[in-house]
Amino acid sequence: MDVHALLTVIGNLVDNAIEALGRRPGPREITLKLADSDGLRLVVADNGPGIQAAQVEDIFQDGYSTKATASSGRRGLGLALVHRIVHRAGGTITVTSEGGTCFEVRLPAQAMEAAR
Repeated sequence: MDVHALLTVIGNLVDNAIEALGRRPGPREITLKLADSDGLRLVVADNGPGIQAAQVEDIFQDGYSTKATASSGRRGLGLALVHRIVHRAGGTITVTSEGGTCFEVRLPAQAMEAAR
């Protein structure tokens, strides 16, 4: 994994959190946590509406989106890209949705060595 791939993962997860909170009344909160004690652990959480349990398995599919598609753009690419990058690096991504949404990415140490 290179630095650009890692930034793509972080950027897409934070972008989705911002969109989830965009039309909600305050207070709105997004947290980003990074830890590198054993590989990399990245957590992006928000206090938005969450993801329906029935949708959690679908959100990483190309083209899947819960948002309306604008006439000039395609939706449903960001999380699919995140999923591919994480799995190619030998990592995992999990989603929980209780009082918001939380994405946790774990990348093995060898994937992070390649990013340096």
